[in-house]
Amino acid sequence: MKVTGTEWHFFRAEELRDLAESCGLMTIEMAGCQGLSSSLVEATNRVAEDEAKWERWKELVIETSTEPAMVDTSEHLLYITLIAKLWGKQFSQEEAYRVS
Repeated sequence: MKVTGTEWHFFRAEELRDLAESCGLMTIEMAGCQGLSSSLVEATNRVAEDEAKWERWKELVIETSTEPAMVDTSEHLLYITLIAKLWGKQFSQEEAYRVS
């Protein structure tokens, strides 16, 4: 898809995971960077004006950031990986958390 002359690809979480893992990466975690605030810039800025509400809002965004729906609907994704080939072996998910 072309948008103003720039190449774009809008990944869904599963698609990004499948692509990364097909290249030898091991998925540790995925998170939606904006999460609940996606497309809610004005409302998020209003909440930020009240310190107590802002602290609670940040907690909620972080707590829900790894939920599959939040990853899929967020404007930007964070993909945390372990390059298994670099270590010369495959890691289980539990081992990967200890290594990282």
